[in-house]
Amino acid sequence: MPVDESTGPTQRVERRDLLIAAVTAGQLGIILPVLAGAGQIVQQLFEERRGEDAVRALPHSALAIVLIAGGLVVLAWMLSTVGALVTFGGFTVTRDDGRLKIRRGFVSRVEATVPVSRVRAVRVVEGIFRRPFGLASLTIEVTGYADEAAAARTLFPIVRVRDVEGFLSRFLPELADDPRGLTPPPPRAARRYLLLPVLAGAAVTGGAWFVVGAFAPLALVVGVAYGHARWRAAAWRLADGRLAVRSMRLARTTVLAPARFRESHTLVQNVLQRRADLADLEVAFGKQTTARIRHLEAADARAAWSAL
Repeated sequence: MPVDESTGPTQRVERRDLLIAAVTAGQLGIILPVLAGAGQIVQQLFEERRGEDAVRALPHSALAIVLIAGGLVVLAWMLSTVGALVTFGGFTVTRDDGRLKIRRGFVSRVEATVPVSRVRAVRVVEGIFRRPFGLASLTIEVTGYADEAAAARTLFPIVRVRDVEGFLSRFLPELADDPRGLTPPPPRAARRYLLLPVLAGAAVTGGAWFVVGAFAPLALVVGVAYGHARWRAAAWRLADGRLAVRSMRLARTTVLAPARFRESHTLVQNVLQRRADLADLEVAFGKQTTARIRHLEAADARAAWSAL
């Protein structure tokens, strides 16, 4: 059904921005299956080579694996780019009274109307390719939309982080907030963010030593860098009834939502955290959106839990 004409604010993704969004999309739903299939092929190749033949072929096989993996990554990136162009081509969002009207798609035009009263939270998603450029996508948590694909819950595919509050003020003033200027966990929490990634990196280093030799410690370096990045990304704010929580797995994600829209909130403190006077705070806004900040000052976490 066509979107009705409206006098409300409207914004369309320009061609230049669409291209940037597509190139920096990095859709794991396309990339990971390609790499997983490559892993199966490599495993079969090694199973066919045994004994001394496999040992003699190992250096050449390692080089071939690197070249093949690089080619597959490029192919996956190209597929991701094309997929994003097809999905978000012609993307337009309109605010019409109490509704958001969203149109998207080049090949197949998809139109949706979302009642603003059912929107519970906004996620500001800074992908690994977008973060260096200060870019993000905006998705929404909507009651009854939990089973929809991520693209169907996209409010806008690309926006500068500094412009997020202004964009939301036009289209979702009920949830408008600034994802910047948040408060990080205390400095002593840093080693707790580092612990698990470093242990994982050490385990991979030990297992990979006999395959890639001197390159194996790179896994440990990656573990340290990842843990440090997670600590630097973690931050939060609870002010004027609005909650903002930032965390990172691969993408750095900031959840913005009025506290009254929460479905549940939980304070978690394990034995080690109790000794360090730290705690975790989790606030759920729906099946797809849980704002979690780890290793806060225990007093701050309790105060926030009580305020919620």
